[in-house]
Amino acid sequence: MMVRNYIRKTTGCTTEDETKVVLQRIRASGISFRKAAVTGLSKSTLHRLHHKIKEIDQSSYTLKRKWHHLQTFTPEQEKELALYLIVAQKLNHGLSPRKTRKLAFIYGKANAIKMPMQWHTHESAGADWFTGFLKRNKNLSIRNPERTSQARAAAVNHPVIDKFYDTYLELLTKHKFPPWGIFNTDETNDPTVLDSTTVSTTSSQEQGTNVTMLAFVNAAGQAIPGTFIYPVRNVNLNKMVNLPDGFIPLATKSGWMTADLFLISLKHFVSQIPCSPEKPILLILDNHISHISWPVVKYCKEVGIVLFTLPPHTSHVTQPLDRGLFGPMKGDLKHAHSDWMRLHPGKRISIYDVPGLTKGPYERRFTVENIKAAFAACGIHPFNRFAIPEYFFAPAQVTDLATVPPPVEPAATATQQTVPQTTSIEQDELIPETVVRLENASSGNIEMNITFQPSISSSQGNVVSRYLLTYHSTGTATLVPIIGPSATETPPNIATINEAPEISQTSADVPISSSEISLQSGVEPFVSQTQFTPVALRRIAAPRTHVSPDEVLPHPRVDQTGPRNPREKNRGSSRVLTDENELQLLKETHDAKFAKEQKQMLNESNKKAKRKQTFVEGKQQAAEDSGRKVRKSNKENDPCPVRAIASNVQRNQNVQDNDVHSSSDDVAYIPPRTLDYPNLQLQRKRREVKKPIRYSTGS
Repeated sequence: MMVRNYIRKTTGCTTEDETKVVLQRIRASGISFRKAAVTGLSKSTLHRLHHKIKEIDQSSYTLKRKWHHLQTFTPEQEKELALYLIVAQKLNHGLSPRKTRKLAFIYGKANAIKMPMQWHTHESAGADWFTGFLKRNKNLSIRNPERTSQARAAAVNHPVIDKFYDTYLELLTKHKFPPWGIFNTDETNDPTVLDSTTVSTTSSQEQGTNVTMLAFVNAAGQAIPGTFIYPVRNVNLNKMVNLPDGFIPLATKSGWMTADLFLISLKHFVSQIPCSPEKPILLILDNHISHISWPVVKYCKEVGIVLFTLPPHTSHVTQPLDRGLFGPMKGDLKHAHSDWMRLHPGKRISIYDVPGLTKGPYERRFTVENIKAAFAACGIHPFNRFAIPEYFFAPAQVTDLATVPPPVEPAATATQQTVPQTTSIEQDELIPETVVRLENASSGNIEMNITFQPSISSSQGNVVSRYLLTYHSTGTATLVPIIGPSATETPPNIATINEAPEISQTSADVPISSSEISLQSGVEPFVSQTQFTPVALRRIAAPRTHVSPDEVLPHPRVDQTGPRNPREKNRGSSRVLTDENELQLLKETHDAKFAKEQKQMLNESNKKAKRKQTFVEGKQQAAEDSGRKVRKSNKENDPCPVRAIASNVQRNQNVQDNDVHSSSDDVAYIPPRTLDYPNLQLQRKRREVKKPIRYSTGS
């Protein structure tokens, strides 16, 4: 077996170009092969190559094959496989190495390519072939895929992105924002533990605690300080230190952005930039619920901020912060966490250490050049609606609808007539093209008319179609449908399309179905007149010379049956939140939400009061039931009814007094023998006789 990584020991004495020069000299001057032979290029080799390329242009002919003679696939076939894998990856449905080897086997089998026996045994290509396939195709590599949600894959499509750029261009034309007045803001999670590689490394915890960072940048390359949001209840300025310059700390229980905190962050942002209703600025942001609340939009309208939202689920291609700033910063942040763990062995990174670790990567990555490049990559500044590469739109092809305008039917005129359908079988579905073979016949052409008699009859008569039957010298005859001029013409020779029970077939013949052609009634008279001998007919399918990988394993596609109706009105579109229509819509939504919350609070208050009243009534009923039980027991068991009644009344009063301070719903039942009988106990004490104490003296 040949080694996997073979290294040739010699480079050869002559190159292909040198060999072509020698062959050209032989052809031009006519010298002998012996005289033209040089070291490493014998006369026999020159003789063989000279006769091999005698009639071919020597400048364009390749003397040596570019692949090994035992290689399974040719370079063209491997290039086709590589192109299929690239397209599958762009559609976010890439193939693993195991599936790629399986595809190679099915592809070779479909194209009748000679393959090793082990491939047939395992029904998969070998591991050595896959290794060589990657080496021969340098544009392929194995990578761990990154998860992409179905919403993001389907959202980045041309109609949505084009609408986003159209709306953005209208804002630029209307307000004429300068570069320093075009801002972008977004949050990013800054946890205490970052994702690491598969190599084992020590982290501060199994799962980190999230700290949110809010950043602002503009198209002129400036980074405006934002905020850090800690997952605590209150802000502690003694611990929340070492933040990047200009950032302020905020606190919330979850550590995520809320509408109230975003309003505070906007006020901090406005305090650092010049803006007014007369000279507004543009703020581009995503559709997070905290960004589009009514208090936030109302404040932006008052101070002169035009809020422009990105299309949903497209921020990874349309937002500058996500496109070119947060990613590099996170890469440097991983190194900062690793260095901190090395310098502080045995300690954990707390939420108060995160801003200090983020300060260095933030200052290194949020530079003027990087910020400008991020805005240019999204096509925001300078404006370029074609800035997003085409491969970002590829995943949406799986679920895209074809943009086909509805057909417009022309109005019927006086000369036009509507022809009723007499059968549900279409002509092209019946016989698109049929090839038959006539053996032992001389060359010639046969033209004949064929009448199609459908199985479903109608009062309008039979449908007449014309077909051209052409017999070629190669021994094949082709039957192609053509449009007939009229249904009233009756051809002299008729071939009926129906069942073919009388046609003889050989063992290799393909069975003829009900839609095949029976030429008995029409061909035999016509052939006898033209001295042709009719023979058995059989259907011959056109041979498939090549099967592409897409035909072997089609790329995933969603069958679209019609236009989709979005469930939400603004779904899939960008919005200018500070417009009057959007303001009115947001206000109505805010008022409806507030009324709903007030109604829920009122219902909860009523339920709470009802539960409290039920609890008090239950305790009173329990006290009454307990008192009745005590009175009944005393009456049955007490030997002195008069004293028992008096004592029972006092006991019931004590129970009612103590019940007010009791937290239990039930009152314990006290047996009568444990009740207090003062007179009876006094009599027992009088009957007790005290025994005298005797002192013993020693004898």
